[in-house]
Amino acid sequence: MNNDTWTWVSGSSDTNAKAKYGSKGITNSTNVPGARYGAVGGYDETKREFWMFGGMGNTETGNGA
Repeated sequence: MNNDTWTWVSGSSDTNAKAKYGSKGITNSTNVPGARYGAVGGYDETKREFWMFGGMGNTETGNGA
């Protein structure tokens, strides 16, 4: 893989995916945020990393939050 390749790290790739939060205070690898829109991103050229912040997303019932 070259340095300019995107890698899917985790979470659903489905449009309008529902969130799965589990129980507060209990770590679980299956917990994922819902699909997002309206987020803001930034790119760190030194580390060659892209970061996404905020936005609106689906809840566990699929309703936008």
